[in-house]
Amino acid sequence: SSYVGLTTANALFHLNSMQAMEAAKLK
Repeated sequence: SSYVGLTTANALFHLNSMQAMEAAKLK
């Protein structure tokens, strides 16, 4: 179960950084 939690956290982090990069592009 810890593996699933780790994967979920990693996916959320990846999504966050992708959104941050998109926001930086828009600026």
